[in-house]
Amino acid sequence: MKIETKFNVGDEVWALNDTKLEQRTVNSIKIEATQKGIEIQYFFKIEEKYEIKNENFVFNSREEFVNQISTK
Repeated sequence: MKIETKFNVGDEVWALNDTKLEQRTVNSIKIEATQKGIEIQYFFKIEEKYEIKNENFVFNSREEFVNQISTK
């Protein structure tokens, strides 16, 4: 099995946080492979806490986010 992530640790990304798109740096990545499929989560350190986002809610740029929602 080969698993590829969209982003790497240290990458600057845009994450959807409620209704706001905010810039974040990937701190760590969790990959879970089950019979149902693969789930990739990104961890962002915000002050003393971690924010966790599924790969579907993390984007290269604001433009990528806009393009994704405008095609659905």
